[in-house]
Amino acid sequence: MRKIIVITWLLLMTNCGFKAVYETSNQDNLILRQIEIAHKNDLLHQELRHSLEELLLKQSQKKYILDLDVKSTNADAITSASGNPSRISINVSAKFYLRDIKTNEILKEGSVSSYGEYDVDDNRFANYSSADAIKAELTKILAEKIRNKIITWSISLDPQD
Repeated sequence: MRKIIVITWLLLMTNCGFKAVYETSNQDNLILRQIEIAHKNDLLHQELRHSLEELLLKQSQKKYILDLDVKSTNADAITSASGNPSRISINVSAKFYLRDIKTNEILKEGSVSSYGEYDVDDNRFANYSSADAIKAELTKILAEKIRNKIITWSISLDPQD
């Protein structure tokens, strides 16, 4: 009986036009393969660039360049009774510009941001390590958000482009 239900469900899903929500078409993959990310010497920018490079597909010939402007801000999330911060909030934001490599025309621009928090410790090195770990995780989240915005933009393109 269970096999019949599974077979029926599979037949219905394949015949009704079901398509996975997060599946990307070949057109989307083509766009992702053709993006080169601009280099800057800022550490936060490099972390975001490496996270994006893990998500984007590699191909030798590039048609687009992705320019990033990354900023990080810290704020006291919670302060103790003595006025010292006991929890720090970090906000990492990025503006991005997807440009045509030949004409330098901006094809897509946008901004993304994400934030995280960590507990303040008496050990200064532990605080630096916590802040760096949070920033690394936030850059991965930003990379996914940027990739998703580029995929959404590429879906609206004419397939003949």
